[in-house]
Amino acid sequence: MKRYSKQRACILENLKNREDHPTAEMVYESVRKEIPNISMGTVYRNLKELADHHKILCFTQNGRDHFDGREFPHIHVCCTQCGKIEDHYIGREMAFLSAQGREGFTVQNVIVEGICSECRAKDDKTASA
Repeated sequence: MKRYSKQRACILENLKNREDHPTAEMVYESVRKEIPNISMGTVYRNLKELADHHKILCFTQNGRDHFDGREFPHIHVCCTQCGKIEDHYIGREMAFLSAQGREGFTVQNVIVEGICSECRAKDDKTASA
């Protein structure tokens, strides 16, 4: 990785402290509060650098890149209707993924797609109307 930079450190810290899975634009808006003169290009370059060096996770959902700075093992559950992304921690499944790592294959991301409870409730109301 390139040398230390205040911008990269701020972006990484921002991602580690978030529970959502922001887009680059969301990271930019948040980091700009601490570094007002940071450019969108700087955010993009640093996100790419951090992802390339496995400091953060970048994954595409609904055609947009999302970023995750949380380091503990988890899977991403994504709603195909509203786009909400949540972290889930599942014991047995995570044990399976850890075993895969012992077999020489490193699991970097698991995405499960479905419909969240809020969207399902809306669908149920529409269907019963």
